[in-house]
Amino acid sequence: LKKHLAIDLLAQKLPAASVLTLDSFIQIIITVFAVIFMIYGGNIVVEKAQHVGQISPVLKWPMDKVYWVMPVSGLILVWYSVMNIIDNYRKRNFH
Repeated sequence: LKKHLAIDLLAQKLPAASVLTLDSFIQIIITVFAVIFMIYGGNIVVEKAQHVGQISPVLKWPMDKVYWVMPVSGLILVWYSVMNIIDNYRKRNFH
């Protein structure tokens, strides 16, 4: 798995096929988290920052540009999670 102590301990006690299922389930949870909190929630933060017109005191950048890191990071996280799920599917069906 992706190196989380509690999950690794659980994965060690499961058969190999179940480990891939567990990893896919975890990736689905990560994807749901990223979509709800990072992409959707991040867009709300960006919209509010645009509405307020807040400026970074040091960089003098509009804060909505700074907050765009949340939805963009969420998209990247979703991409990698989906790729991991596809990889698990291929390992399970072609090995």
